[in-house]
Amino acid sequence: MGLIDKKQVERKFTKALSKYDNNAIAQQQINLRLIELLKNNGKLDFSTVLEIGCGTGLFTQLLREHISSKNWIFNDICDVRANLEKLFLGDIFEFHLSDAEHWDFAKRSYDLISSASVIQWFNDPCFFIQRITRHLNSQGILLLSTFSQENLKEIRRLTGIGLDYPSLDDWQQWLDADYEIVYLAQQEICLSFLSPSDVLKHLKNTGVTGIKQHYWSKYNLKTFITDYEKMYKLESGKVGLTYSPILILAIKKEK
Repeated sequence: MGLIDKKQVERKFTKALSKYDNNAIAQQQINLRLIELLKNNGKLDFSTVLEIGCGTGLFTQLLREHISSKNWIFNDICDVRANLEKLFLGDIFEFHLSDAEHWDFAKRSYDLISSASVIQWFNDPCFFIQRITRHLNSQGILLLSTFSQENLKEIRRLTGIGLDYPSLDDWQQWLDADYEIVYLAQQEICLSFLSPSDVLKHLKNTGVTGIKQHYWSKYNLKTFITDYEKMYKLESGKVGLTYSPILILAIKKEK
């Protein structure tokens, strides 16, 4: 697969913003697992926190509930400042509208850099990790979730559409030199839907169709629905969809 069309990603996620929270079932489970990792690590008081790709604020809200920070900085490719204002209710925060792959990190350093279900949209995650590292203080925490090569495997097998996901070994290699890796693991979240059509609606309402422009002919859609039901029907009569997140908590080594 070629470079990701960031304008396409921005359009799809902007269109899905109003429906995202009610449909992002797997992402909400991932967010809770990230918070548990952070709580288990013990450090919950920070001077400066950055969340990359804050979106509608689902993960932001959990961060606000479970940690404290003197300075909150947020970034997203979509203009979601209004969502943050509702969460912060007059408290001070910074929001930077930008593609994080080409952003200057507000030219500062952080004690915690977090990002939930975002980095899979980057064209060069390895280089991005290198840039993050330069903006993370010594003993600072990197808290991330992305997805593995098994993510949405049903869709990839039937349509050939999917992102190029790095492997666990890739992440291990990218982090080893500069971080103490506290947690790095691949998990699985299996969702069920009444029909393949509902699967497609779910993906649209969570912005996932930003992978590429895809037009369905009546024949292709009918074939997709028939094949999906045949291959991925569950005992309940519903059909399954698999998310495969990778969760990371790493601490920057002292140099």
